[in-house]
Amino acid sequence: ASCTARLESGRLELWLASQAPERARRAVAKTLGLGLDDVVLYPMPAGGSFDRRLEHDHAIEAALIARQSGRPVQLVWSRWQEQLGLRPRPPAAAVLAARTTPDGLIDTFRARVAMPPSALEFGRRLFDNKTPWAAIEAVDGKADAMALEGLMPVYSIPNVAIDHVPVAIGLPTGRLRGNAHGYTAFMVECFIDEVAHHHGQEPLAYRMSMLGQDVRLAICLQRAAQLGEWSGGGDASGQGIACHGMGSGEQKGGGRIALVATAAAGEGGVRVSKLAAAVDIGRVVNRDLALQQIEGGLVFGLGLALGSATDYERGLPTSGRLASLQLPALADSPQIAIDLIDSDAEPFDSGELAVAPVAPAVANALYSATGLRLRRLPLLSGEA
Repeated sequence: ASCTARLESGRLELWLASQAPERARRAVAKTLGLGLDDVVLYPMPAGGSFDRRLEHDHAIEAALIARQSGRPVQLVWSRWQEQLGLRPRPPAAAVLAARTTPDGLIDTFRARVAMPPSALEFGRRLFDNKTPWAAIEAVDGKADAMALEGLMPVYSIPNVAIDHVPVAIGLPTGRLRGNAHGYTAFMVECFIDEVAHHHGQEPLAYRMSMLGQDVRLAICLQRAAQLGEWSGGGDASGQGIACHGMGSGEQKGGGRIALVATAAAGEGGVRVSKLAAAVDIGRVVNRDLALQQIEGGLVFGLGLALGSATDYERGLPTSGRLASLQLPALADSPQIAIDLIDSDAEPFDSGELAVAPVAPAVANALYSATGLRLRRLPLLSGEA
């Protein structure tokens, strides 16, 4: 995080990488008691900040230092300071249940997720300029619809109920690339896989049988299975499958993705050797950019599945450097194959879609390889 601030003759100038520049400008003006017209913000390139640059604490800090010192200031947080100032993604725990028909299809699906109302809390910080603790207090006990994004199954299930149970943890929480989809897809697709195996059904065929009228997702599943050389996910195959949808529930809207992962567990941890994805994002405007976004999302999702976590000791994060977060390095990156499906649906943003199915596909692959169901992220984090 970095910001340059110059305050001269009652006029403040800011050079800041921000995804919400107007909100940052208003927050700094209020902090320094300036009129909004007296604060000028020059937006700098933010790069792939994945919502981290929606927060603007460092801009306020730089402006206060500039006022106190009477000189222009360039503030740069170290990686450790960034970790200290980071609002981590909210912890989430869920209970999923289903009632099945005699042939094994799901007739009733129920899911309850307990977690802080993180999106509401974040909104109070961003739009109401509240401190983290005031934001937590303002949303205490309130249900957050965004906590349930992606929890509604993509399948044609007659009876579905999903609930958010708001929980207060006493700590501020932040946003994550893919938002709730990053954990709800993991919950749903691992659960679907487990139900399929419980009824002795092949995971791909089981999913296809419950898709209803979603032809786009059916095509994605078929193409991903072909691209990933799907062998049925049998014992010791090391293959797992998952699918997900984002956006509008209408057939002509939103995006669809199906993914086949090939993985194995060994002394060095989990090794994912291949990710094969079939993606329908509607009419493709820029093919190269779409492929970059999908590839990047798959690797990002791999990081969420296998790392991107820290412990805490005496209230401080134990990971102070990127190298300690177990992020995928180039040597860890699997072979990636993508089938970008031609579609006449409305264009859909590919930036977050590919993140969602990676963790469940890898978890399902590890079940195939080891017979162990992993229900905690990161996978192999010490608890099944």
